[in-house]
Amino acid sequence: MKLARIAAVVAAVAGLCLAPVRAGGAAPVDWGAVRAAAQASVCCVRVNNSWGVPVATASGFLIGDGRFVVTDLGAVARPSVERVRLTFADGSAAWAAQFGMADPVLGLVVLRLEGDAAPRQGLPLAAALPPLDGTAPVAAAGWQWGSQLDVVTGRLWRGPTIREVAALTSVDTPPGVDAFVRIDGGRTACAGAPVFDSAGTVVAVTMEVTVHDTSAALAMPASSLRSALLGTQPQLKALADLPKPLWPSRLLRLAGAPATAGDCASAVSTFKAAMTCPTCQGRGKVRGTDSSMTYSYYYYVPCRKCHAETCCAQPSVVKALAQAVEGATRTFWAPVADEKSWKAARATGAEVIKSLAAAGRHFQYDHAGLQGKGLKSGVMPQGVLVHAEVQKKIDGPDGRYVILAPRNGAMPVVVRADDLVAPGAKSTVVARKEPADGTWIFLAGTAIARLQGPDPQGVFVLPLEWTPAAMPIDP
Repeated sequence: MKLARIAAVVAAVAGLCLAPVRAGGAAPVDWGAVRAAAQASVCCVRVNNSWGVPVATASGFLIGDGRFVVTDLGAVARPSVERVRLTFADGSAAWAAQFGMADPVLGLVVLRLEGDAAPRQGLPLAAALPPLDGTAPVAAAGWQWGSQLDVVTGRLWRGPTIREVAALTSVDTPPGVDAFVRIDGGRTACAGAPVFDSAGTVVAVTMEVTVHDTSAALAMPASSLRSALLGTQPQLKALADLPKPLWPSRLLRLAGAPATAGDCASAVSTFKAAMTCPTCQGRGKVRGTDSSMTYSYYYYVPCRKCHAETCCAQPSVVKALAQAVEGATRTFWAPVADEKSWKAARATGAEVIKSLAAAGRHFQYDHAGLQGKGLKSGVMPQGVLVHAEVQKKIDGPDGRYVILAPRNGAMPVVVRADDLVAPGAKSTVVARKEPADGTWIFLAGTAIARLQGPDPQGVFVLPLEWTPAAMPIDP
């Protein structure tokens, strides 16, 4: 009975057991008008640490007179975060370096926009929840995968109790909030999105809670946020003083929609086809001719394009590898990803590395040169596949960092040690040991930022897969 109850709660938390939407006689809601009214007040919250490394992306929305923005506490309460950037749908931006309220139980923080921010209209918070029986139509407006503003609609239901979720996530039952709410429609991929009723009033705020390795889409009642705001004396503090959130959650570290299992399979086929030498068509040899006054004959010689290695590192190959790795990295680190796509992403990383390791030394050398040019271009994000030496480890703002020196003189690649040891969003990943200084590895991942501050300067890479490698032998 106990196990059955736990399974039922996990399913309810994850939104897998959805009651049918009740048919009602109410007039249809003009969600387009709600979106238009809310568009100027909903923003994307991008969080970097003091080295300029992106650590989280969330949604947020303005309240009151537009000087404060509500967003997900877990996204902002990261080590060494001093300032966050808020981007609106019209392309304008604002900054916040202080907060006026942060509630670990609600999982929300209220940030103060800096004084030079353009004035905007805040959104109203509901004083009470509508009926939680599936009769209330609602819409969540958030930055889908941190890339564009999107509106998803559904119906509002009573979610699991705070006590049930606390038991499943191994935290003490907090006071102040009785239960979560949930929506049985679409899902925004970034926490902190406002949930509107048909009148355009915010009735809840979305959040992601990790329950038994499953990311659960829940929402916190706006009435609870309203009560917390009314009962708090505003006192601005630096972001370094933020409390830690109570609920465990996954964060969106690489903005953009993840690839599907089919996308990963297609990407693998594309880069394998691109690796084939166009001159010898993957045979390693080309036909030559010799003529005399009486007759001509044919003979075969090693292909000068690929040096008889059957494949050559053309720019198209590097591009195909980069696209495959970037798409798979998005899936591998996505807070919400189905098991099939997640396994396909990991398999893509392994296949990319296997292909490079099996290629000849001419291919590896030429590929390293083209990859180095790509890293120096400064285009972010970009998928990368590097053959690099572990140079050293340094202490960073949020843990140890590994400095890698790619062959062919490309700029240093920097990776968080924790990301190498246990990469990805799943807790089921088998942990690995850090590679020792002076050893060589193949690393596939996505470069997402130039580091600001540490020496040497380098490119920060979110890893997809890596494996020890032999020291390269240049041709």
